[in-house]
Amino acid sequence: MNTLQIPQRDIYKEYAGSWEEISAKDAPYIGKLLYMLETGALDVDMFRKLAVDRFINRRNTIKVPTEGFSALDMWGNEGQLADTVNFFFKITKEKDLPDRYEVIPEFVKNLIPVIRIRGFKYYGPGEFLGEMSFGEYKDLLFCADKFIHTKDEYWLTRMMAIAYRKRRFMLGFVRLLSSFNGRTRRKYMPGATDYIEKRFDSVPIGVKYMFFQYIMGCVYTLKTDGGGQGIEIDGKNCKFSLVFSRPSKKSEGLYDDDEQGDDGIGLTGVIMALAESGVFGDIDKTSSANVWDVLIRLYQLEVQRREMERKMK
Repeated sequence: MNTLQIPQRDIYKEYAGSWEEISAKDAPYIGKLLYMLETGALDVDMFRKLAVDRFINRRNTIKVPTEGFSALDMWGNEGQLADTVNFFFKITKEKDLPDRYEVIPEFVKNLIPVIRIRGFKYYGPGEFLGEMSFGEYKDLLFCADKFIHTKDEYWLTRMMAIAYRKRRFMLGFVRLLSSFNGRTRRKYMPGATDYIEKRFDSVPIGVKYMFFQYIMGCVYTLKTDGGGQGIEIDGKNCKFSLVFSRPSKKSEGLYDDDEQGDDGIGLTGVIMALAESGVFGDIDKTSSANVWDVLIRLYQLEVQRREMERKMK
């Protein structure tokens, strides 16, 4: 956490020092600022100032010193405060050029787990793709890729319609059953998305964009192995970058360009291949399988493939 202390004015505030420390009440506003930064409505300096203002609950005044030591002190303090929210960015310093700020979503916590629409609660996935099916994950990545290339808000709305659902019927009773699989949301039904996405039009853009950043944060963590440390699954350290950095068609002739995709694996092709193998069942059952079960299986297959290649050399 960041700390702001001004003893003379009896001010002491703690505020977010990382993505995951952003509170649920601040997340929609920060998401809106990030969206405005993405679309060019804000520059980096204004984003940093407004983000700090929100975190420390500061209201600006029109009485701003413009000269003398008071002005120097004020702008110096503003610069120091702005630097405390640099965790949003990867900052690249280049000689004789302005610093380059790139938003890097280094977090896997869904900062807005619940939304309300017309008096009803809709629940999103848990931390790091928790309670998510592989088919849901595939469809979310498709929409995210479409938004990246088109900047059309429609794809953000569709992501919400895919991921946010009501609680399961009779959840209190279902939890007591031995067959309970841990999922508290209703089952994802791809065919229903077209019919329900309109109700998500009213969701504020800040909420939509922050959820988009959550999905990108999960993908980023998978691709980078959580900063190179690996991701622990059942006590085993897994490096999913092995799966997400598979060779391209140009290097080994293994994948079609449209299968390679931005995420490094053709997810539709993966579902079909796993369905044929019968590991999780038919295509519908494979799509409904927990995303982590499928990712772990893909990781195992990739490790086995590399081991075989090593032995054959």
